[in-house]
Amino acid sequence: NIVFRMKNILLYFLVFCSVLSLQAQDIVTTTGQRKSVVLEEFTGIKCTFCPDGHLRAKGIADNYPGRVVLINVHAGGFAIPSAGDPDFRTDEGEELDDFVGVSGYPSGTVNRRFHNNDYDYGRGEWAGVAAEVVEEVSPVNVGAKTTYDPMTRELTIITEVYYTKDSETSENRLIIALTQDDIEGPQIGASRNPDDILPNGLYNHGHMLRDYITGPFGSVISETTQGSLYVDTLVYT
Repeated sequence: NIVFRMKNILLYFLVFCSVLSLQAQDIVTTTGQRKSVVLEEFTGIKCTFCPDGHLRAKGIADNYPGRVVLINVHAGGFAIPSAGDPDFRTDEGEELDDFVGVSGYPSGTVNRRFHNNDYDYGRGEWAGVAAEVVEEVSPVNVGAKTTYDPMTRELTIITEVYYTKDSETSENRLIIALTQDDIEGPQIGASRNPDDILPNGLYNHGHMLRDYITGPFGSVISETTQGSLYVDTLVYT
């Protein structure tokens, strides 16, 4: 995964386990790398124990600096706002929530790994799975660069995906997510994560999903053997 920061807007470039003609790469490295952790946490402003999930996720990120991507997906019944509350839900987040089959909040996917007949991990499981992921060597590297035109509000995203060895599957998906930090709002159970309570009493929401630019299930990469290079350009307003 690659993270780009534009003020407090973050872009995450994720490949989950999947090319055009082999092109010269000039963004992505071709040296094998260990995997990073991608934790998509399903949360909501009315979820009493979700701030504890936020705190646990932050602890994982602190344990592996630069190796963890956090995406807070506001979805499900606990994310439905009351009158006067902000609505932090997205259509893509709701679609992913339905696909994962979330049964309790907070929960999350960790690199979208399938286990126990679903993709859903409770917050007590995240740290253990993360410890496994960071020790694994990824078969694929992702590099990206962006340019932004403030006049047109168009963000151009160029992504390179290079396979340092064969993928375990013949098809992978490139997923590009847009998140935002430092959003003030209500949060039930905020006392379980006191560091994110603001002086005005509101909660400082972070890593909030704003959009899956490629959709929640991404763009198909169909050539996933060693030496394959996938190059993609997207323009997003």
